Amino acid sequence: MADKDIKIIQKQADDSYAEVDVTPVAGQVLGFDASKDPQSMAGGGTSQVDGTYGIEATAEGATAGNARGENSVDLCTKRSNAAYVPSGICSANIAGENIGGSGTHSLITGDSNHSNEGNNCSIAGHSNYSNSGYGCIIAGQNNYSNEGNNCSISGSYNRNNEGDYCSISGSYNYGNEGDHCLISGSYNYSNSGKYCSILGGGWYAGHHTNSGDYCSFSGTQNHSNEGDGCLITGYANHTNLGDYCLIAGQYASSNSGDYCLITGRYASSNALDYARVHGGNSNARIIDLVAQINATGGDNDELLLGGSGGTRIIIPDQSAWMFDVHFVAKTATGANAKMAHRTGVIVRDGTSTSIGTVNTIGTDQEVGTTNATFGCAADDTNEALQVWCNVGSGTCRAVARIQLTQVDY
Repeated sequence: MADKDIKIIQKQADDSYAEVDVTPVAGQVLGFDASKDPQSMAGGGTSQVDGTYGIEATAEGATAGNARGENSVDLCTKRSNAAYVPSGICSANIAGENIGGSGTHSLITGDSNHSNEGNNCSIAGHSNYSNSGYGCIIAGQNNYSNEGNNCSISGSYNRNNEGDYCSISGSYNYGNEGDHCLISGSYNYSNSGKYCSILGGGWYAGHHTNSGDYCSFSGTQNHSNEGDGCLITGYANHTNLGDYCLIAGQYASSNSGDYCLITGRYASSNALDYARVHGGNSNARIIDLVAQINATGGDNDELLLGGSGGTRIIIPDQSAWMFDVHFVAKTATGANAKMAHRTGVIVRDGTSTSIGTVNTIGTDQEVGTTNATFGCAADDTNEALQVWCNVGSGTCRAVARIQLTQVDY
C-alpha cells in the first residue's frame, strides 16, 4: 500500500473543511478527533491482534489486561486488575470500568462487572460479578454469585440464586433454588419450589423457606410452606402442608388439609380436606365442609371428605364443635331424592370424643322412594364426627354440607 493513499475530510479552524492525507499503519482501525491533526491519530484507536482476530484498545490505560479470548472485543481502558478482560471467545467488553469474564459469546458493560463465567450473557449495571449461569441477562447493581441458567436478573443485591429459567428483580432476593420462577419484591429468600411466583416481601423478612411447587406468594413473611399448587397471600402464613390450597389473611399456620380455602386470622391447625376455614382470632373459627358416599346394603355408611377412600372428619384435641349438617341423597335412576337436617355438639378431650343429643331440624323431605335415613354420631375410636347414610335396600349417593363452629381451650 502506498504512503498517504487514505484521504479524510477534516474540519479546519475557520470552520471550513479540507481534504487531508493519512499514512495508515497495518492492522489498525483509526480513531479521529476533529480538534487534532489526523496524522497524529494514526498510532491511537484500536488494533486487531494477530492470530486471535480480536480487537482491543491500543492504549490500555494504567493497567494492561491479560490475554483476551479469540474473536473478542475489548474497548475498556480502566481496570484495577489485569484479569478484567473478555477472556472468553467471541466476547466483548465495551464502555465500562473493571469489567470482564471468562464466558464466551458474552457482552459486558458498566462498572465492576467482573469474574463472570457464564456463556451467551449480557451484563450491565454496577458490581454484578461472579455469576456463572449461561444465557443470562443481568443488570442493576450488586447482583452476584447467581448460578441459574437462562435467567433475567435486575434490581439490587439479588444473589446466590440457583434456579434456571427465572426472572428475578427487586432487592435482596437470595438463595432461591427453584426453576422457572418469577421473584420480585424484597427479602424473598431460600425458596426451593419450582414454577413459582413470589412477589412482595418486606424489610429483612419476606417470603422464605417455602418448598412447594407451582405456588404463588404475595403479601409478606409467608414462610416454610410445603404444599404444592397453593396461592398464599397476606401476612405471616406459615408451616402449611396442604396441597392445592388458597390461604389468605394473617397467621394461618400448620394447616395440613388439601384442597382448602383458609382466611381470617389465626386459622391454624386445620387437618380437614376440602374445607373452607375462617379464623376469628385465636381459638375461634368456622369451618365449612362437604362429604359424600355411595351408600348401600343396610349399614350406616360414613360420608367422607373427598368421597370413597377419603378422610374422616376428625376433631382436634381440646376442641368443641357445634355442627349443622344438611343431607341430600339420590338414587342412580328415577326421580327419588331425600333431604334431612341435623344439629348438635361434639367435644374431644384427649382420646375421648363425646356427642350430645343429635337434633332433627324440621321434617325430613322425600321425593319418590330412596329408603335412606341419616344421622350423626361420635367416632371415639378415630376421634371424629361421623355423619352417615343408611339405605335399607338399593343404592343412594349421599352428600352432606357440614358447617362447624369451633372453640379451642
